[in-house]
Amino acid sequence: MDQKLEELLKNTIENGAEIEQFLYTSNGRGSSKYNLFSGDYDKLEEVPLMMYKITTAEDKKPVLATDGLLTCVGVVGYDPNRKVAFLSHSDDFTCAFGYRTHQGLVKENSHIRSIYRDLQEMGGEFNLDVKLITGSFPDNEIISVTERSLKNPPSRITLNSLERIDLKEIGSIAIDARTGELFTYDSQLNPNP
Repeated sequence: MDQKLEELLKNTIENGAEIEQFLYTSNGRGSSKYNLFSGDYDKLEEVPLMMYKITTAEDKKPVLATDGLLTCVGVVGYDPNRKVAFLSHSDDFTCAFGYRTHQGLVKENSHIRSIYRDLQEMGGEFNLDVKLITGSFPDNEIISVTERSLKNPPSRITLNSLERIDLKEIGSIAIDARTGELFTYDSQLNPNP
């Protein structure tokens, strides 16, 4: 083989490895301020599409994760004093229903209503820091309905902050109820399908 061709091939392979490492570490979507979850997968529970889950630091599975937020919206919430976290993977069906007013149908995110109800049933006060997570192809209606639903908490639940995070093609998130830390998540790395 020609030496120039051999050198070009070697550089291509080395650069390819560097590119692959970049794609893995930054998920190829620019830098993320969230690390990839690499903790104890036995402590992690996946939340599938159209579902939500609430957990505490003392639960057997205090880490919640979801994958595949393409047009869907993920919502993670955390109360740092009570060490309670929730995660929702909402789609257009989750936001399809609501209530009628004299102005017509007002849609709401049924997960948020259910999460607020479940938190109230736990008793006590909640002070939540909430992040609305969008993926590759954010749906503005789902985002709008979810934000509106979040901004109307019932009594004993206070929304301290609401931040929108665009993870672009990453489209996955995890939250640890022990610390409130957010991570990106890759379900293919989870040995417990």
